[in-house]
Amino acid sequence: MAARPVPGDPGTVERRGGRGRNLYEIAAELRLAADLFARDPAGGHPALANFPRAEPAARTPEVYRAVADHVEHWAAPFDREALFGTPLTAHELALRFPGCVSSW
Repeated sequence: MAARPVPGDPGTVERRGGRGRNLYEIAAELRLAADLFARDPAGGHPALANFPRAEPAARTPEVYRAVADHVEHWAAPFDREALFGTPLTAHELALRFPGCVSSW
């Protein structure tokens, strides 16, 4: 079994072919960071080098867990129709579903 990437691991995106993380993966990484901060409030783990701490530092795990909960339950729309209230044009549909549209 391969080692699980730690928060801030720059190789993760390269291993995924340039694709970023989804919201559930981000929430899981924030919870892992919270656990690491709970064990070492000074943030001594190398994976936490670029993670900011809350003020006071003792609140850091609590803050990261709250952010993880927010991210995991975020119901933001990710498509144009939901964001702007306009349906896709025929051209946009043809680009998304090229095999389903007859030739122009």
